[in-house]
Amino acid sequence: MKDRSHSKMLVSLLAITFCLTAPTYGQISKADFEIVPAEFKGKDETYTASVDLLKLKAADTPQKQRLKTLLDNTLYGGATADAYVDKLKKESAGKSQESYYEKLKLDAVGKYLHIERSSSRCAASCSDDMKQYVINTQTQKRLTHNELFVNTNAEFAKLIEKHLQSAEHHGDVDKKEFDKSMKDKAYEVSFDKEGVGFHWNKYQIAAGAVGRFDVVIPRAEIEKYLTPTGLELLKRD
Repeated sequence: MKDRSHSKMLVSLLAITFCLTAPTYGQISKADFEIVPAEFKGKDETYTASVDLLKLKAADTPQKQRLKTLLDNTLYGGATADAYVDKLKKESAGKSQESYYEKLKLDAVGKYLHIERSSSRCAASCSDDMKQYVINTQTQKRLTHNELFVNTNAEFAKLIEKHLQSAEHHGDVDKKEFDKSMKDKAYEVSFDKEGVGFHWNKYQIAAGAVGRFDVVIPRAEIEKYLTPTGLELLKRD
């Protein structure tokens, strides 16, 4: 009896220890974040910049602290948002007749954060860039294409190319560069209730293109290529 009581006590202690040390996950939502604009000019005031910064309103739990670190690493190269702006200000010191901006959009679908980051730099000409980030707030990682799509084969590429043919300036698309982008998974993706968007930046698949190439594949056509995670990210009405 004594040994049995001792065993029960040991099991109870182990259970308590596990509960204290195991990570707990709360629901993260858009309400936990704020997008803060920062604007500044260069020394001769002909350089202007406007940057959206993504900040957690409070990193008051271990989960949010880890998420803040992940976002800082993903968006700001490991620096804080404020340190990132300071870096941009230092880099702008010798520049003139130029403008730069970064815009952020944030959405939350269950445990997933979807961040769109678009930027533009204009001097003699303009260059645009756009990045999409899908982050699992429970596993604390940015999801890769392989975690969102399955069977990304020739049939998958043909489906996207079919929809790309209706895009403006499609005639400028370099088929070899498009095929390479599909093979290397060098495209950005976004999710909404209409389906999945595929995005290529300026010059990526068409040297003479005016701007980005964007296509949306309807849900009915893309669902069979999505992992369970990808299906979760398709919003429901």
